[in-house]
Amino acid sequence: MAALRAYPPIPLVPWAESTPHKPPMTVDDLHALPDDGWAYELIRGVLFRMPMSGLRATTIGSRLLARLQIYVEDNELGVVTGEQGGYRLDPAHPLDTEIAPDIAFVRAERVPSPTSPDYYRRAPQLAPDLAVEVASENTPREYPAPGVGAKARTYLAFGTRL
Repeated sequence: MAALRAYPPIPLVPWAESTPHKPPMTVDDLHALPDDGWAYELIRGVLFRMPMSGLRATTIGSRLLARLQIYVEDNELGVVTGEQGGYRLDPAHPLDTEIAPDIAFVRAERVPSPTSPDYYRRAPQLAPDLAVEVASENTPREYPAPGVGAKARTYLAFGTRL
């Protein structure tokens, strides 16, 4: 029997700005959006947008990603994805949820097989084992930043371990 999950309240997403004039969307709708300079995430069918990160945040993220990628590959531990790597967290829910951590890691035994349809999906239907969010210049200055904490709780609620 599947374990019961305590889902975070949705659509309260303090790390992003909601797009209130959009109807409920699917992951396919999300990926069909034109490039308008915003990064988007989908939480139970509700579209949220975030400004792109600044130079400092992307530099920190890319340095961490590079080091983690090398370690994971050298030790054949799994896969590492960057800020464009989305994860579909709740495929059982009728409204899609897809969010993208700045850096994520999935253990080798959980990576979909290349023969699986999930291997070629835009976003795998799983929560990463590790999700990293780099606070950018656009993150609220109070500590802890409410958006970063809420996003961390969202990952954890869907099965991310760290």
